[in-house]
Amino acid sequence: MATIDVSQAEAGMVLAADILDKRGRLLVPAGKELSAKHVRALPAWGVSRIEVEGDDIAGAVELEPWAVERATADVDALFSRVNRDHPLFQSLTTVCVERFALALQESGAAAPAAGSDEVHH
Repeated sequence: MATIDVSQAEAGMVLAADILDKRGRLLVPAGKELSAKHVRALPAWGVSRIEVEGDDIAGAVELEPWAVERATADVDALFSRVNRDHPLFQSLTTVCVERFALALQESGAAAPAAGSDEVHH
C-alpha cells in the first residue's frame, strides 16, 4: 500500500482504502480501480491524498513507525469517547492517523531516541 497525493493519481490505480468525503460519506470504495473521471473529481471532492495498492509508486510517502505510533496515540486521545466499533469511526481513525503521522514527519518532528518511552500528548 502507498499513500500518494491526488495530483499523482492515475486511471487504473487500485484503491487500498475507501475514499471518503469530509462528512465521512463513501465516494469510492477500496478495491475499486480509479477511472479518469475519478482522477478528475478527487480534487473537487476535497480529497488531497489517497491510498493505492502497490509499494513502488512514484511520489508515495512511507510513514515512519514512530510517527504512526505517536499519531495513533493522539487520535486515540481525541476520540476516546467514540464508539470504536462503528465502521465510519474505523475509517476516520485510519485517515486521521495517516494525516497526523504525515504532518509529524513533514514538520521535522524528531523521532524519540532509541529505547525512549516518550509518549506525545
